[in-house]
Amino acid sequence: MVGAGPAGSASAALLARSGLKVLLLEMRRFPRDKPCGGGLTLKTVRLLEEFGFHQSELPIQRLLDRVLVRGWGRSVEVFHNPWVIATVDRADFDASLVHWAEAEGAEFLDGEPAIGVSTGGEGLVVRTRRNAYSADWVIGADGVAGSVGRWVGLRSGYPPGELIAAVESRPSGGYDVALFQMDAVPRGGYGWAFPLSGRVTVGVGGMLPLMENLKGHLERYVRSLGLRLDTPVEYGVIPIGRSRRLASGRVLLVGDAAGLADPLTGEGIYQALVSARAASQAILSGDPGLYERLLGPLLQDLELRAKAANVVLPRMKRFYDYMASDPEIARRYTLANVGELEFREFWRWVWTRVPLAVAKRLASRLGRR
Repeated sequence: MVGAGPAGSASAALLARSGLKVLLLEMRRFPRDKPCGGGLTLKTVRLLEEFGFHQSELPIQRLLDRVLVRGWGRSVEVFHNPWVIATVDRADFDASLVHWAEAEGAEFLDGEPAIGVSTGGEGLVVRTRRNAYSADWVIGADGVAGSVGRWVGLRSGYPPGELIAAVESRPSGGYDVALFQMDAVPRGGYGWAFPLSGRVTVGVGGMLPLMENLKGHLERYVRSLGLRLDTPVEYGVIPIGRSRRLASGRVLLVGDAAGLADPLTGEGIYQALVSARAASQAILSGDPGLYERLLGPLLQDLELRAKAANVVLPRMKRFYDYMASDPEIARRYTLANVGELEFREFWRWVWTRVPLAVAKRLASRLGRR
């Protein structure tokens, strides 16, 4: 494995548990921080539990059963039992997954960046400045800026339209809900606030071609929450999920290296874990082609979400007005994101409700006259 984020560590744990000899390489020293909202959806934690990693073993700081969606002077609140989002510090979360991989038998080497992958001859070789490691399979889990995909001809980068730009900080303060601020940026994005213990992860972001002056928007959003920007500001880009090649021979790309984040929410940890499971199953079967076949349902879901994002994000205020006029839209959208409802079911259903939401909004305006 090249890269010890959630996708790499989960792949390493699953394969080592099955008896394979696994090496997990990481370019940075652990524990290391990573720009991320740090919100784990219910479906993410359930998937980890399927892997045998129980919720009680995760470094969860808060379990939130309420989501507050605000914008343009209106708000919608959604409750869900048992909870909607669990918040973690990514340094702690990623370290816990590495410890899990080691406990399953994987060898972990941090501070040792890969500098190349050779695919000729009878096998694969991953080169670092210290050594060269022979392998039957290589999993590229080295993130959006990773090199494994480039070395094997799978990836030369992402066009701006397939990237989410985000900026965040973790000011001191306390909140009891997961907050989404739909008017935090002028168009094509939104803001979020996820409470940790004594701090709040606050960020803004959206589709890269539409984003300008993100730090300025973040500063205004933090002030609007009654907080002070007293911690460093971090920047990141997130590659959204599209149908694309994810394997070249016995080299498989997972997580952000495969470009699998949700185009609507930016969520990437769940998709990283799904790809780790599919990669481990393909390797154990000895069939490289199985990997992309197993990911078919996820890729189809991400394609639909990308189409939805193209419709919704440039028209955020209009769609938020629909949501505020009909809170059932917000409830079902939340269920679709935590894994209680298929997104395609929600998307079909919402178009039966939008005309009703429009009618309610018009009636409200006429009533005020």
